[in-house]
Amino acid sequence: MKNKNYAAGIAIIVLGLAFFLRNYHISVINSLFILGGIYFFYSYATQKLQPHLIFGVILTGTGVLMLLKDLGLLHFNISGELFLILMGMVFLFFYFRKGIVGLVFPGYILPSIGVYIMILNNMNEDYMWPSIFILLGIAFYLIYFTAYIQKSSWALIPGTILILFGLACFAFSLGILTWN
Repeated sequence: MKNKNYAAGIAIIVLGLAFFLRNYHISVINSLFILGGIYFFYSYATQKLQPHLIFGVILTGTGVLMLLKDLGLLHFNISGELFLILMGMVFLFFYFRKGIVGLVFPGYILPSIGVYIMILNNMNEDYMWPSIFILLGIAFYLIYFTAYIQKSSWALIPGTILILFGLACFAFSLGILTWN
């Protein structure tokens, strides 16, 4: 059997299983998240690739949380910003556990976007929109202090530029500075 036919067969079986579980009031998205996570766990067990474990944990955890919420066993509202903050924590956990430097970027950038969404939802977005630049600048500073403090200072450059640009945008949005 060719690999294309094998992959197509697996995809059809997974979709069929997802639609079968729909008869038991389990949404297709939940079952696809869970089945995708199980696939990544299996792939990690056979190939020992670290990203497969990360995706397995994220997809399975998200699917199980959504499933428990749909079944009425959990009574909390996981909003998008909280999800981004939790995802960032998962990436940071794996960074500190395994030392893979690439994980520190989503580990700090995703929570900064989540905090930005919280700010927009709870404050006047006409004045608070420049906070995204300051939050991303702070994220780059945290990236520098976490992963690059003894190696390189490149993360300070975008961090400083973003913070200064955010402060300038705040000054314009508050009317402190005007453009003629």
